[in-house]
Amino acid sequence: MNASKIIYCPRSGLPLLEVSALCSQGWPMLSSIQHSFLHPVYSLDLSHLIARLSKQITDAEQCEWQPPQHERTEMALSISAIMWSCEAITQDSTESTRTKEMAPTLPSWPVTLASAARLLHIAAWWHFASSKRLALPIYHVSDRNENLQWQNFAAFLDAAYSVKEEWETGRKKYETQDEIKRRTDALREIKDENIYKRIDHKKVWNWIDAQIAQSPAYPLGRRETFKTLFLTGDLNPQDWVIDDVDDLCEAIFDLCDQGNEITHFIRTRMNHIRAILNDFYGSFTIVSSGGDSAMPSEDQTSQEKEFFAEFDRKVESLESLPPAPKREHFASLALFLRAQAQHNILVRRFNLFKK
Repeated sequence: MNASKIIYCPRSGLPLLEVSALCSQGWPMLSSIQHSFLHPVYSLDLSHLIARLSKQITDAEQCEWQPPQHERTEMALSISAIMWSCEAITQDSTESTRTKEMAPTLPSWPVTLASAARLLHIAAWWHFASSKRLALPIYHVSDRNENLQWQNFAAFLDAAYSVKEEWETGRKKYETQDEIKRRTDALREIKDENIYKRIDHKKVWNWIDAQIAQSPAYPLGRRETFKTLFLTGDLNPQDWVIDDVDDLCEAIFDLCDQGNEITHFIRTRMNHIRAILNDFYGSFTIVSSGGDSAMPSEDQTSQEKEFFAEFDRKVESLESLPPAPKREHFASLALFLRAQAQHNILVRRFNLFKK
């Protein structure tokens, strides 16, 4: 029998070996032992796996979260190996094949991208800090759960963080509230500083896009619009409204993994863009026509009279009009439009007073 057969890892589903049977009973014998063959990464201890995943995250970030396919597979393999090393995963029998075999699977790239950092944090804490005195929740992979690509892995991480928080709360029960608050404030400040030094907007967008692209509600064109808003919304506020920011926030917080440093950065970024838009639209004042007279009319509101009075005070001290603003002198179009509107009003009031 000269035919060869490929042996797959029963945990990851990756091909491991290509073998040939040399005797007539070779295949039955091989079938009975093939599930004992595992990818070599599963033999590494947890310390090595943590270091491996940490380096892979750094490399992926340097590639702006768009590494080649083989690196994505290796990163997913590290996540799987860490889960097995932490004794926090089971793989159930597959219903589709009606066999007793486990469902070999790895997390999809969007799940890998979203959850790698949080899993790394949990694994490092469990291995080095908790002395493994606590059992982590068990993550079940099964086609019955419709999670063969680990679609609900974020829920496991949320549960694991709850275990971590309960353990740390027990350790801190003798600390005063002031001590806890000082430590929390210091950690928050350090986190903000590290995030703004290390993360750029394009990398963050790639992290977001890989996850929201899984939803049919956000096709490519819609995501390109979101990308422009996320990258330049604070520079071009005249192109957006608050509803646009709300739509992007809804997509991010519905589809992206939460509770990590990147999400913290995203929330800060979106709040910044929202504040810029509020400031931009709040800088406009709607006024009624003042007619051809510089004197206040009875139709003007008190706010409009006060508004024009500020310009009239400037006009009284002017011998001639200042030059009109130029676009190149302003950091953004919004600032230029505001200055242009103010100059136009000043010109009109100046001419009325001279008349």
